[in-house]
Amino acid sequence: MANDVLLNYLIDQEKIGAEYVTTGADKDRLIALMKEVRSKTGKDIQYLAQLDNLQIYGIGEIVGQYIGAFESEFVKSCLLDFLVEDRIEDCGQRIYQMYLHFKTTDTYLSSSGKSAPLGITVRYDNAFKRLKPKKLKNELCALVNYPRDVFYLPLTMRMLASWKMPELEMLLKYYLDTTNITPQSVGLPASTPTLDFLKKEIRFTAIHGLRYYPSNENCEIISQFLQFENPDVVIAAKKTLDYMKKQINYRSGD
Repeated sequence: MANDVLLNYLIDQEKIGAEYVTTGADKDRLIALMKEVRSKTGKDIQYLAQLDNLQIYGIGEIVGQYIGAFESEFVKSCLLDFLVEDRIEDCGQRIYQMYLHFKTTDTYLSSSGKSAPLGITVRYDNAFKRLKPKKLKNELCALVNYPRDVFYLPLTMRMLASWKMPELEMLLKYYLDTTNITPQSVGLPASTPTLDFLKKEIRFTAIHGLRYYPSNENCEIISQFLQFENPDVVIAAKKTLDYMKKQINYRSGD
């Protein structure tokens, strides 16, 4: 929950159009949504900043009636948590379909500026992690084929790995070798620094995920990263290796 000083600052920024910008039909939809929220809760909600930063319970169904109509992907992402909090009907499927739509937008492929997608994808990532929608495990697993989604949804990817889905193991091994991640596969220019950061984070996700597939072969693969030049990679590899060895020893009865 935002403190009063921060919330008041965000509201002031929204008033001058610097943050939480809504225009055209989206602005009208937001006004209508907030009117229903005020009627339902008795709270004086007049700004998107309030919806995004205050804990407001019991409005998931109201939000569900409006969220799909917004044109702004950012506005929709600000409202996701209300659907999750109230576990509205078909919540997981609805959010998954919203994410698929988001993937078709220019915002999804942006890499900088206010339209950069990380502020949006982190909300989808948290939503999937909170919902743990095993009914959608195959649909979510399909996203692992896209390195950009592996980067955008690290918590979701780790959750899928913890479900020990067999088809995920080979993909995680594939992403350990960052040369497999090309500018073309992630839709970025070859020269952008963002590509190196993306590769690094995908490798961390792959190293963590492989812990759920303990085998001597995978221990050998992960051991190669104990001599890596990046100390953070070494730490991540050691944690995964220790976890796998404990699981192997447990199964063998040692």
